[in-house]
Amino acid sequence: MPSLHLVTQLWGRTYVELYAGLVVESLLLEGNLPSLLGCGEVVYEIHTTQQDWDLLTAHENFRRMREEVGDAVEFRFMRIEGEIEDAYAVMSACHRRAIAEAERRDAAILFLQPDVLIGDGTLRTVREKLFV
Repeated sequence: MPSLHLVTQLWGRTYVELYAGLVVESLLLEGNLPSLLGCGEVVYEIHTTQQDWDLLTAHENFRRMREEVGDAVEFRFMRIEGEIEDAYAVMSACHRRAIAEAERRDAAILFLQPDVLIGDGTLRTVREKLFV
């Protein structure tokens, strides 16, 4: 059965609040993460610092997302170590790490940026194409 590897990288209070406050709402639309229930192995890696992970997991929307879709989606904290001096280099490193993990799992990969809302039905379409 196919598997799906979702990836978001974020750091800094501004991005954590934007992601948790708005992007998570779009992920919880009926045609997105909830549509993945029962379709196979779905892993969602979130690459961030320990401090930002703590901030994110304390946010009401993120807790709600884990409660509502936690049976369908395995959330994984992927720690970013050290100072973030070059954001693009860190983002690229996160992407390389995620790609290697997706390849290891033989999974399709989808990068979900922390400041991009996805339309209702986006992940349902991925499910229909991938898990047919």
